[in-house]
Amino acid sequence: MADWTFHPRYVSPFYRSFMGGNLAHETPAARAALLDRFRTCAAELGVVQLQEMLRSTWRPSTVAAWFIAAGRVVSLQAEVERFLRERPGHVAPMCLCLAHLGGSTALEALERYVDRTHPCDESLTPEWALAAWSQLSGQPAQGRWAAFVDAEITALADVAWYGERPHLLESQRAGWLRRFDEARAALPVMLEFVAAAPGR
Repeated sequence: MADWTFHPRYVSPFYRSFMGGNLAHETPAARAALLDRFRTCAAELGVVQLQEMLRSTWRPSTVAAWFIAAGRVVSLQAEVERFLRERPGHVAPMCLCLAHLGGSTALEALERYVDRTHPCDESLTPEWALAAWSQLSGQPAQGRWAAFVDAEITALADVAWYGERPHLLESQRAGWLRRFDEARAALPVMLEFVAAAPGR
């Protein structure tokens, strides 16, 4: 099995752009150049290789999710859905993948991720799961996200997370709301990118 960690062709050129919503902050020219390279590599990778990448460390698994989405490799969809449960940190690429592949099981996996994130920490990214769920379901997510944030702030207040500085809870609330706004703005750009790559 190949060492995918910093693979010079299939991982290193892509993983920084594919982390979180980084791609949405790149120029159209930079995205177009990356897409050309991505298309070439997508045509070279088979299901076995993509599965190895997905099961590897975070960099290859991040890139694998984008290749799986672009190629609509539905044979690996169940594994991407399990990823949300078994490796729940920084799952934006998996959420992108499921938003593109679609289906009822993708919706359920995204919902479960959001519902099980309390109490949350900075390594978890429910904003991406909810943005992807909204994209798939066609339902607005703002109300659900506001309820999530309210529950999170209540949980932090209950354990006196900020001690004698409860005013910091409002800064925390603003941060959570900003994270969702950023994910919701970036996801359509990311989906447009994978949709422009050739299907398998």
